[in-house]
Amino acid sequence: AIWGVVAMATGGLPVKPATREDLEAFIAQNKRWLPEDAEQLLRNMSNIDQRRVISAGTMSSVRDPTAVIQARVRKAREMEAQIGRGQGVGPAPLMGLGEESRISKPATREELDAFIKANDRWLQGEA
Repeated sequence: AIWGVVAMATGGLPVKPATREDLEAFIAQNKRWLPEDAEQLLRNMSNIDQRRVISAGTMSSVRDPTAVIQARVRKAREMEAQIGRGQGVGPAPLMGLGEESRISKPATREELDAFIKANDRWLQGEA
């Protein structure tokens, strides 16, 4: 449904934004490891950045949840930018729902399959 509307901000690859239910479930599952400032940081992010954090898994073993949340988003954006550059697509502005995406070349089925295979452990059956 929403896959065709929202694209990964830097690579043009489809990404499923976090829903409110996804976010609430992640916060509930990680409540004991998320101090208030980290929870607020996560809540104030775009739903695409929320997905980046959620897809990286539990916060149970982290010492500084706020720093980890920021690092997860930064690393995901860097990876997406590398994928985008490798396909001849330059980075686009980061965006959330309702904003237009500027995709110059959609990923091929082979590129998408390779991405899913390389990131299987983070996708948790969502692809």
